[in-house]
Formats: sequence, C-alpha cells, structure tokens
Amino acid sequence: MRLLPALLLLLTAGTASAAPFDEDFELEEAPASLAFGPLRPGHALLFAEGGWLRSGVGVGIGLGAGFDLLVRADTFLLEGTGGQSAAYGGVRLSPFELEPFRFTATIEAGEVFIGGRGPNDDVFSLRTEVLAGVDLLRDWRLYGRGLLRYLAAAVDTSTRWTTDGELGAGLERSFGRWIVGAEVGTWLQPRQDGLVQWRLRVGHAF
Repeated sequence: MRLLPALLLLLTAGTASAAPFDEDFELEEAPASLAFGPLRPGHALLFAEGGWLRSGVGVGIGLGAGFDLLVRADTFLLEGTGGQSAAYGGVRLSPFELEPFRFTATIEAGEVFIGGRGPNDDVFSLRTEVLAGVDLLRDWRLYGRGLLRYLAAAVDTSTRWTTDGELGAGLERSFGRWIVGAEVGTWLQPRQDGLVQWRLRVGHAF
C-alpha cells in the first residue's frame, strides 16, 4: 500500500518539473520575422507596408519543412492610380539551421495592372527574391534583398518577356508577436536610372 503514495509523489514531482521546461522551450523559439521564415506549420503572419514607391498587404502561412505560402498585393499608393498594382501568390523557403545567419528564397506568380491602360491589359509576372541577413541581439535583424521580376507583354501573337529588379537593405525588430521594420532600395529598370524606394513595414504573427 505504500507503493501508491510513492508513485503519486513521483508523478507530481515530474509534472512540476516539466512545466518550467515547456515555458523555457517557448522562450527559445525564434522571434517572428517579416523578412525571413520559416513560420511554424499552420501558423500565420499578417503584414502591411507603406512607402515610396510601393505599399501593400499580405499574409504568410507556415507549411512545414522550411516552406511558407505567401499571398500579397501592392500598389503605388502615394503616387495615386497612375502607377502599377499587382497581386502575387507563391512559396518561400527559409533554412532554419543557419543561426545567427538568415537566408530566404521566394518564387511568386501573379498579375501586374498598369495604370492608364484598359481593364483587360494586365500583365502576367514571375517574381524571384533572395534575402540574406544576420540576427542582432535576438530581436533585431539586418538584411540585404535582391529581386528579379519577369513581365510577359503580349505582342501580336507572340509573347515578349521584359525584366526589372530591385536591390535594397533593411532593418527590423520583433516585439513579441509584433514586428516593425524599415527598408531602402532602388528600383532597376532597363535603359532607365534607378529609382530610390523606401517602405515602413509592420506585421503580427498568429
């Protein structure tokens, strides 16, 4: 009969010791990031950004194995309706064993809507993006970003592909589930001088 109280005592001690371990495990999780993944499987990140030239909103959903699903839209908000608007969907791969270094590669497909053209004159687009950076003091991240975009423009019965790109650098910080960041860069277009861009970003992880 003395065995039962002893077993109960051991179970109670084991439960008490397991609780701090679970709390420590939660604290050790990497802070959520706007620039980098991966998100935890089944978890989401909502984000919004505003600036010159592009502003937009989007959502990321963790798929597991380092992959995230991304859906987003952007527009030339501060310039009015004379610019470009776009909607994209794609996947992002973020290896998570590189700490404190970070890396993300994204491929997306979508439509670009050119201001001043007819409602049916949207342009199919493919977009590839690479980011590399480093964690600073856990909650801070500094990164560089490169983007290449392919635009398909119909010409008679053929399709002509054109390209443009972006180069930028940014800094972001996590406040629990909230993330804020700022970025500056250049929009690179063929046969034109680069256009300076900036954007402020905010997101919330669920």
